[in-house]
Amino acid sequence: MKFKAILFDQDGTVADTLPLLAHSVINAIKILSNKKMTLKEVVSYFGPSEDGVMRSFFPEQPENAFKVYLEQYEKLHDEICPAPFPMIKDLLEALSSNGIFVGMVTGKCRQATEISLRKFGLLSYFKVIETGSPDGSDKINGFKRILKQLGMDKSDCLYVGDEPSDIEICRKAGMQIASAAWASTALPKVLEDMNPGMVFYTIEDFKNWILD
Repeated sequence: MKFKAILFDQDGTVADTLPLLAHSVINAIKILSNKKMTLKEVVSYFGPSEDGVMRSFFPEQPENAFKVYLEQYEKLHDEICPAPFPMIKDLLEALSSNGIFVGMVTGKCRQATEISLRKFGLLSYFKVIETGSPDGSDKINGFKRILKQLGMDKSDCLYVGDEPSDIEICRKAGMQIASAAWASTALPKVLEDMNPGMVFYTIEDFKNWILD
């Protein structure tokens, strides 16, 4: 196998958790200020992790705002996103069985990341988890920290993410990326334009390609 390590994004890659994240922020804002935000308005604030997002709305009470967000995230989880994508567990199991290091580099906060992975029964598959920063995207540094820890070269590692911004970040970091287009929130045409030949529409297709 060409790659020694596969690093995954979470939202839109391991599970369809982006709607859960967005609705949890919307609910938290409504609880704290009685202000009703639209999905489009809230998503425009994403980039920083959720503690940074909540801080931008409630700079006078950032810790409490983040606490309310996490409460909503856990409360809504089983309703909005009760399970990961079908076959994701099979993929992780196959990678692990073939001696491939499996990690996660996500832009979301550690608390919500671990809530989801525990609910999905997937936490044990990810040997290292790098999460986001309240000040903005930190994925490039997450890649660097993992590669340094593993003593691997960038060419040994593949990132799997669903966002066009993931492609841009990987290009800057010199990392190879497989674009996941299996989520409801994916933008397949944009991904194809930016990352031709490396866009996968099903987890099964990606699994067959990576294990070939």
